[in-house]
Amino acid sequence: MKKTKEYYKEKYNKKWEECYLEAVKSGSDDPGYDASIAFDEIANADEIVGYYLVNYTENPLDNWLDNTKGIKLNEQDKEVTSILEKL
Repeated sequence: MKKTKEYYKEKYNKKWEECYLEAVKSGSDDPGYDASIAFDEIANADEIVGYYLVNYTENPLDNWLDNTKGIKLNEQDKEVTSILEKL
């Protein structure tokens, strides 16, 4: 299966919704904030790519590179970079 931009966006939207609903279910006073914390902790590379495609429509790769500048990239981060470069 070829992974398109739409594939990555769907992966992100699904994971974000899961995180948001879990925050609401657990009685969060700020479910958007708590969902974003949970997303950062559990998202995989495909879901992170989707996040950048949805939230940084102009230059997702440039934004990713800016946000990761100066930090040591783990394997998942390197995978995100690779996917964004190919898109």
